[in-house]
Amino acid sequence: MPLTPSTIRERTRKYAESNEKSVYHTILNEAAEPIGNAQLFKIDPWNRNAELGLWIGEKSAWGKGYGTEVIGILVQFAFNRLNLHKVYLTVDSDNLRAIRCYEKAGFHHDGILRDEVFKNGQYVNRIYMSVLKTDLIQT
Repeated sequence: MPLTPSTIRERTRKYAESNEKSVYHTILNEAAEPIGNAQLFKIDPWNRNAELGLWIGEKSAWGKGYGTEVIGILVQFAFNRLNLHKVYLTVDSDNLRAIRCYEKAGFHHDGILRDEVFKNGQYVNRIYMSVLKTDLIQT
């Protein structure tokens, strides 16, 4: 079911207020208009990892580098400020634009969850990806 911008804002507000193991961000374009959101969630300080989520709902903003920029910022925040070792995510295998974006940001393919999602009348694989702090260290 499509979500309205006000519904997304309200959900984000509720999550941010109630979940201390998450960091939520609203993505703004150059005109300071909200175009999506990004989060680090399931932050696990013991194992030093977290899951990354990204959603750019404003189609006019697609393909303009916002996703790559936001992922880079969040990953650096996770490694440098939260002292995490790994950031991971899952992405549907038919979302080629997102997969390319994650690869550009340094994420590696770790595995495939076969027939994980049923959408548009068919099953779709979900890809598990991650980046380690050591992957980004310049030698």
